[in-house]
Amino acid sequence: MRNRQIGVVQLIVFIIRGLERLLPVRALYWTLKPFVFAQRAERLAVPGYFEQTRPSGKTPRVKPRAALNYVIGYLEDRLTAGKWQRCCQMSGLEGLQKARDEGRPVVLAMVHFGPVFLLPCWLRSAGIRLITLRNGKAESRIRLKRMKDRLSPFPEIPTVLYLDQLRELVGVLSAGNALLIAIDQPNGKLVDVPLDNGWTFRMATGAIRLASRYGAELIPCSIIEEGNWRFRIEVGQPVPTEYLAGEPDMVRAGKHLLTQMFPQIQPHLAQCRPVFFQCFHHEGTLENSRRRGGDGSSPLVLPPFCGDKLSPPQVSGSSPNATKVSPERLHL
Repeated sequence: MRNRQIGVVQLIVFIIRGLERLLPVRALYWTLKPFVFAQRAERLAVPGYFEQTRPSGKTPRVKPRAALNYVIGYLEDRLTAGKWQRCCQMSGLEGLQKARDEGRPVVLAMVHFGPVFLLPCWLRSAGIRLITLRNGKAESRIRLKRMKDRLSPFPEIPTVLYLDQLRELVGVLSAGNALLIAIDQPNGKLVDVPLDNGWTFRMATGAIRLASRYGAELIPCSIIEEGNWRFRIEVGQPVPTEYLAGEPDMVRAGKHLLTQMFPQIQPHLAQCRPVFFQCFHHEGTLENSRRRGGDGSSPLVLPPFCGDKLSPPQVSGSSPNATKVSPERLHL
């Protein structure tokens, strides 16, 4: 990222934070919206665009509404105010609060659905001491993201840890903090969680293994966008402790997480990210899967239970030979 770009973004952040002090939330949104549309045409976006600049130097396309959501990340220290708390409804926090009162660590499991980049900000605004675990190395965190880190209401703990910071990770969990981990990552150790009609969900097991090893509560959570700067966070029921004791039962724990999340996801399929869709596999489609390739250029696909009339999927027997879904058979 060039220094000029960083300077421009820092100036934009300074102006936005100044406007935020003066305007109600709704007025701030509509004040910024025309600016975002204009800047999108020039490929010079509000905070968030530059953070996703690819090694090729090309800035990926970001929808104006998503770009406006990125603005909230630069206002994290203001989200405890009443005018912002009314923008995000949260349910199911009782389990988190109970674990915190007992000094127990918490592992929150999420998938790439909704504006997940705002999930840590809103949870921290509710008093949850939360750290996100990400792939990669700590040295890859760019300057603008480090600037956002300083806006956390808990400056004594990091906002993000990477896989090369396992020693710090142990300290975070031992201190009774919460850790947010994605379970729809395609790398690391995976387990096929059976669904219905021969479908499986290939789940990353990091969240389950960490919760089992450190005696943490494993809780699913999701964030849904319901309108212009209107969000809802749903925190599900913890995974039963018997699934995590000793050698964890990966399949049963995974089924619990998915059945808690699917009712929130199914009515809002448009908010799912491609990485989430790619976790669904079906038996007998290996050849079509090979033709699909891995460049992400094929249409978004989902299992047949995600039709017009949606209901939570019914889990069934194991499916050890599951392979990727064929785009020729299923289209969203």
